[in-house]
Order: sequence, then C-alpha cells, then structure tokens
Amino acid sequence: MTLCLLLVPKLSYGAIAAVGGQNKGEESTASGGLGTLAFAGNVTTGNTIIIAIAVLGTAAPNITAPTKSAGTATLGTITSDTSYSNEDVPSTTYFEISVYHAYVTAGGSCTITINGTYNGGGVAMIDEFSGMATSSPVNGTPVSNNGTNAIENPGAISTNNGGMALMVSTDYSSGNGSYTQTNTNIYKIATGASTNTGEGQYDLTAAGGSQTVTATVGGGMSISYWIAAGVAYNQASASTSNIYINNAQINNAKLGF
Repeated sequence: MTLCLLLVPKLSYGAIAAVGGQNKGEESTASGGLGTLAFAGNVTTGNTIIIAIAVLGTAAPNITAPTKSAGTATLGTITSDTSYSNEDVPSTTYFEISVYHAYVTAGGSCTITINGTYNGGGVAMIDEFSGMATSSPVNGTPVSNNGTNAIENPGAISTNNGGMALMVSTDYSSGNGSYTQTNTNIYKIATGASTNTGEGQYDLTAAGGSQTVTATVGGGMSISYWIAAGVAYNQASASTSNIYINNAQINNAKLGF
C-alpha cells in the first residue's frame, strides 16, 4: 500500500488583545504641559502601541506627532490614525483629539513624548496591544462628534471580526465627578474642579459590526461642551500552516469515523 500524505492549509487569525498593565495616562493644566509617558514594562516585538492626546485652549491647538524619547525599544513610524478639532463658541474654547499608532519592531523599554502647541493643557494616554494588523491597521473611516449632553459619544464605530473599537473624549467641565465607560478603560480623570478632564477606552470585538462606545458623565461634574473621536482597528492578517492527513485518517473520514 502506498502511503498518502495530504497537505491541508489551515488559516489562523489572532484577535487583538490588550497587554496587561501597559495602559497609562497623564493630565496637565499647563500650556504645553503634557510631557512624557513611559510604559510600565517592556513593549514586545510585533505588538502595536496606541497614543491618544486630547488638548484644549483659548487658541486653536496644534498637536504634532509624538516621539519616542527614551528606552531600548525600536518603533516603526508613529502614524496618525485620526485627528478631530472643534470650538465651543460660547466659551471660546478650542479642542483637539489626535490618535496615533506605532509598530514595535524590537522590544524593550519605551518612553513617549507628547508634542504640539496648546495653551490650556489636556490629557494623554498610551497602551499596548497584540494581534493588530501591521499594514493598514485602521478599519474604515474614523468617527467624531461633539455635544453638551452628559453622554460623550463619537458615533458608531464599524469593526471587523477580531478587531477593536477605540474611543477618546475630553470636555470643558467644572466640579469633580466620574465617567461611566461602556468598555475597558485606558485612562480617565474626572476632577474638573482642579484639572482637565477626559477619558479613553476600547472594545475588543469578537464579532465585527457597528460598535457603540460611550462615556457618561456623572457626580458633580458640570459639562458645558465635549468632543469625542473613535477609531476601528483590524486584527492581523491570517497566517497559514499545514495539516498533514495520512491514509488511515482519509479512510476513517470516508467510513464516517
């Protein structure tokens, strides 16, 4: 009997996952005061870092690309995924949100510097994810929104299977309160009596579709205006491996075993 080996390709998809303990954020009320954010642990080769920045001021802000300023890791190009700006006309307050990603080409320690001009301070945050596409990671068109109600909502974020929906928001507020996020927190600060306020969160989507990611303001915070931005990210492309099937397995399949 001739031995028969059949090669059957198998496609494997790795859904996006957060790396535990790597989310971090900062706040500043100073003009241009957002400085650096260092990852708590080493970033890993093949993963992707996300950097989100939300600033405000009495003049139009200008966020520019953040830079890696210290550490042993090597990053690919820090690329803009979305940028949204708007003005609260009654208070003459200008807002801007920008989100960036970078692929980790060699693991190690990593410190990110926030760059740009803004005279009212803001919030910034970082996180690390595995399983994200390294080529064209952004899915579709990012969304954005603004409002004066208590539910900060960028609009529906459309994702693919195994992808991720990311939301960032900031507001003009007074008083201390809270954000109730619908999904997993990256960073949030709701002490509007003394600091700038804002939040960031993500939704890992096993099944793709239209995702609703929101933050509801509560407690003693009084919101006069907010802006929000949302981005969808794709999981990494399928990898192929071979499954070997021999004669006995083929005959068993024919006999219904």
